[in-house]
Amino acid sequence: MSFKEAILIDCTEPECEHQFRWNGFGIKPKRCMTCENKKKFAKQIEYAQNYQNKRREKIQKEQNKTNGRGVASIHSTYPKQRPIRKKAKPNQKIKEFPKNGGTGILNIEFKKPSKKRKKLPWDELPTNQLIQHVQQYIVNPYIRKRDQINFNDQCISCENENVEEAGHFYPISTCPGMRFHINNIHGQGHDCNNHKDGNIKDYHKGIIRRHGQKYLHQLHKDHANYQKGNTKLLRHEILEIAFTYKYLKKHKIWIYTPADFEEYRIIVN
Repeated sequence: MSFKEAILIDCTEPECEHQFRWNGFGIKPKRCMTCENKKKFAKQIEYAQNYQNKRREKIQKEQNKTNGRGVASIHSTYPKQRPIRKKAKPNQKIKEFPKNGGTGILNIEFKKPSKKRKKLPWDELPTNQLIQHVQQYIVNPYIRKRDQINFNDQCISCENENVEEAGHFYPISTCPGMRFHINNIHGQGHDCNNHKDGNIKDYHKGIIRRHGQKYLHQLHKDHANYQKGNTKLLRHEILEIAFTYKYLKKHKIWIYTPADFEEYRIIVN
């Protein structure tokens, strides 16, 4: 029997006037689907009410036994739920967890927040760090800027590279006392200063080409005096040198000789 040949049936409910189709298979239905769902829903409500009434009667009996001093409720006899374990934060250390089915509180030991060290001002750094800071962030930038402006940003050794670094004629490794001498430092390219170990031969020619033989002679003389005395720079001398270089860079005063540097050092300090 096809869908078109299905039999039309009237709903048996008194207030329902719906008609529905039946294909002839199985038991003949009496009600339409809307009325059938209403009947099922009513049965579920009735079952729930009966269950709640039985629970209330049971609770009332328990309260009568304890003379009304109990705290029983509808949910009092439900099984106890297991406690939820809290996730520890990064700054917490968990000592113990409650056992399976337990109701204890987590014992958590809080770590003291780590105190961040404050950055010291550059003039309060330890002496070794102070020397490095003054060299990298105060002296070398002044030398690079000076030679970029006065010598068209050309390397003193080869004149082919741009000034990228501040190179020492007498290296710091063998003459640490000459590291801040203004006539011992000039602008160099990266290749000459690093890959060619300072390119001393061309550095020698560059000093003569720019400043003359007397300037180079004075540099050798300063080096000889350093070797005789072999004195180390004291902390207050390093600070005086640093403040002098900062003053020269701020006011754009470009000098090349130690005599001029000493004049400004007296003025600044």
